Amino acid sequence: LWDKGYQQNFPDLPFKIAACLLTRIISKPANDLICLDIGHKAVASEMKTNPIIFPSIKNYTLIGHNEEHLTLKIENNNLFKVGSTLIGLPWHICPSVALHQKALIVKEKKIVTAWEISGRNRLY
Repeated sequence: LWDKGYQQNFPDLPFKIAACLLTRIISKPANDLICLDIGHKAVASEMKTNPIIFPSIKNYTLIGHNEEHLTLKIENNNLFKVGSTLIGLPWHICPSVALHQKALIVKEKKIVTAWEISGRNRLY
């Protein structure tokens, strides 16, 4: 699946990002921080770049990423409410889909079909 890393590294190829990830704001530990429920299990951690890009947030810095959570430093978290969702574009999609049987395909905010993740079920 095409991801933000491919888009950045191969801008001459005419593909669109094939997956986005939904995350929820679970806390606001300080006036300039938001904590999300999208950790290493959901998005790659090995990249030197930000593992996920949030187009709806103009300026942020990733300050923590662990197994279950990701924390962003932002200018002012008053624009965000605990429980609200954000869409992120993964830099490297493979870890995000490798543990799932299917990817849900959404059009106009509705699930329209599902694609099997064939790499999930390996035959030895």
